Amino acid sequence: MFGADNTVSIRTFCTEIQPGSLQIIHLYNSKAAALIAAERNRVVDDFDHAFVYLNPSNHAWVKWRNKAGEIQLCGSGAYALAWMMLKDKQGFQVEINSDYHTLVATSEQNKPCLSLPNIHPVEIYFLDDERMFVDKMSGIYLLELTSSNKLEDTQWLNRMMNMNRLSELGIHGFCAFYWDKNTNTGMLRYFVPWHGRDEDYVTGSIHQYLTPLIYDLYGVDTQEWHQCSSSHGTLTSVYQAEYVQISGNCQLVSA
Repeated sequence: MFGADNTVSIRTFCTEIQPGSLQIIHLYNSKAAALIAAERNRVVDDFDHAFVYLNPSNHAWVKWRNKAGEIQLCGSGAYALAWMMLKDKQGFQVEINSDYHTLVATSEQNKPCLSLPNIHPVEIYFLDDERMFVDKMSGIYLLELTSSNKLEDTQWLNRMMNMNRLSELGIHGFCAFYWDKNTNTGMLRYFVPWHGRDEDYVTGSIHQYLTPLIYDLYGVDTQEWHQCSSSHGTLTSVYQAEYVQISGNCQLVSA
């Protein structure tokens, strides 16, 4: 596919009953070949595609694309790539480079841990019983819900986005989440209709904002998150002083 030397499909953040996110990785024998393929080919399906060159030093160069165009940071895609690079290895470290980010992943207890930037959203206002937070630099809005049941009401969540005229505020993504203080687990949905799809069904990148926010609000550093979309997925995030680590289960679909 897309003239790749090899194409690998991986389900990311999946469980025995949750399908997670299908990530498609196209591998090329040079950075130039990967770049040309990313620029010349158009994605038409609903999946994230990574155009990747791996060098012998455990460094990867990647460009992510979906049907809307280029993705600056695909967290699930980066984790799938790290899982592929670190599979069956212990004590290894790999580096994933794009035009926008350099990410580091390490293998710990047979599972990769991917480090993401650590960004702290700020509260902008109360809305009824809910609270809204934002990182204005990236245009990420996060709505804390008082009930997990509201995550099932897509129409209500869409009204919340429209009511707040978020499309006029330079929004990039809208995350609705519920945090259970008794179990230290969270549930979320992440909407990105401004960038080619209605919903990011299993997101990794949102945790560079969401995990620091929960740490700031509730002082919890190790967090378990369940995505309540039609695909469903589960991951663990850990707040560190300078970064967030995410980890979860993956399954090889084809290679």
